[in-house]
Amino acid sequence: MGIEKLTDKSILKLLFTAKKPNWEAERRYYGVWGVAMKEVVAEIWEESPTKLISNLQSQIRSQLPDAEFNQIEMPERHERMLAKAKEFLVKMGYDVKAKIKYISNEDNLNIAFVHSKIIHLTERSFDQGLFFLITTLLEEHCHTIGYADESRRFEQFLMNELIKAWSIHLEIDL
Repeated sequence: MGIEKLTDKSILKLLFTAKKPNWEAERRYYGVWGVAMKEVVAEIWEESPTKLISNLQSQIRSQLPDAEFNQIEMPERHERMLAKAKEFLVKMGYDVKAKIKYISNEDNLNIAFVHSKIIHLTERSFDQGLFFLITTLLEEHCHTIGYADESRRFEQFLMNELIKAWSIHLEIDL
């Protein structure tokens, strides 16, 4: 009997939110997910998606195509901040065209993330002001165009952009 067939939801929740370097965090889950597994994964995904082990995150669309996050209505002050952040980024050469969803999320460490090329901003992405929102939005925009967290490719892209911006500012041809 595979993990996919377990029915004890408390055990499944522990397995599916395990942190690296635990065995559970590294395990790949193949095959058809059982009813209990689907329910537990959907619950974690809805409430705090970044707590779900990455191996399951990558299978959400195929196993739970209707899974969504707790989207909430964005307050007007956050809409104004988001408009200013997008306007600033356009002036810097980064036109954020991806769809943006404002979501509720119980994971206090989660600020924003991209899933299915949609930027998901939590209430916390606005808490530290416009500068923080701009940096968050830029990072998530980079993910929508193909750059992954903690990758050499993403690091090189960011360094290239930084040097390019400073060369323009200092009027130095490189």
